[in-house]
Amino acid sequence: MKILHIIDGIGPPAARGTGLIYEHLKKLAEKGVTVHILTMVDKLTSQNWKAWYVEQEKEYGIKIYYLHIPILEHWHLGYFIISRIIYCFKALSLQYRNHYDIINDFSSSSFMFYRTALLGLFCRVKLIHTLCVYNLGFFSSYNFMGGIKYLDRVLCLSKHMKQKITRSSSDVNKINYFSLGIELNRFTQVNNSVDIRKKYALPEDKVIILYLVPIERHKGIFVLTEASCKIPESISLHFVFACARFLSGSERIKKIKVLRENMKHCKHTFQVITDLVDISALMDISDIFVLPQLTPHGTIAYPVTLLEAMAASKAIIASRTEGVNELIVHNRNGFMFTPGCPTELADCIQILAENPELIKRVGDAAKIDIKNKHNLNSAVSNLTNIYREVMDDEKNNSKLSG
Repeated sequence: MKILHIIDGIGPPAARGTGLIYEHLKKLAEKGVTVHILTMVDKLTSQNWKAWYVEQEKEYGIKIYYLHIPILEHWHLGYFIISRIIYCFKALSLQYRNHYDIINDFSSSSFMFYRTALLGLFCRVKLIHTLCVYNLGFFSSYNFMGGIKYLDRVLCLSKHMKQKITRSSSDVNKINYFSLGIELNRFTQVNNSVDIRKKYALPEDKVIILYLVPIERHKGIFVLTEASCKIPESISLHFVFACARFLSGSERIKKIKVLRENMKHCKHTFQVITDLVDISALMDISDIFVLPQLTPHGTIAYPVTLLEAMAASKAIIASRTEGVNELIVHNRNGFMFTPGCPTELADCIQILAENPELIKRVGDAAKIDIKNKHNLNSAVSNLTNIYREVMDDEKNNSKLSG
């Protein structure tokens, strides 16, 4: 099989959900699938992206084609519209050159179904669209269902996404649920955790609470800061805000200042880490992982950090939002609270912090769930089977027409 994947944001380091998707594509390549990628280079892409693309082709045989339009990066609407049009022309030229069996287009909006379908007007190729990120805006995940009829398959990265799309479309047989997986070996053994604890002078006699998403209001960080002020000082806590992957330059200084201002009334110690990007190490030095997002908007269907925390056997506290509530079962493999409610969040933190055995129990249960339901090897096997089914549909249709 030769497959072109259209994905925004592929590049080093794997800091966003696309990084997790790329891990699946590497495994596909190892299974003998010819994997090509068409991606957009933007202001968030690492500066050494060209060298990284060359390295990936040498090491994994993955050919990465890219679009780079720096003049449009600061014009958000124009960048979005023009880049989507250019994507089509570039994908068509690659199809004529490389003759793909399947094109899989990844996006956050059902409106992009039409972009995928447009490719089928000019070339004969099987078309898949993967709806991978929650979008609650006008170009939302669910507002434009008509494009499904022009596609061969739609993949949804959460059960909730599939249910919503199924209710809005008559082409239900084309809609599949597909769950991403995590490489468990990354979290089995972390050799440098002791050194990291010493480097950042992390207290050994306190429960470490880890926050690992951007300093943005909709991510719920200020719900966490408010919750921290509600927990009695007698509970020994230390909050770690690890934001290295999301901040740089003047933006870093400004947002950290806002964070510190919101924590000034907190009775517990805290620190901000901006220079550690090793996720497995961050998980290893923490006891409790908190994901307090207000809505799922802008996050991959199953948040990557949540999957990573589960793989690392962390006790998890998460807001009850779409996607998240498919992974976490309250008081079994984690704790859940009403989005935007600092009192409930504070109660969850206190319950866990006062019960080390409970921390271990829910953390172990989370890892078992990841191993059984969301491990990387199983996910890649499922994706391979979906691609084969789409290819078999083509063969069966050819036999019927013959």
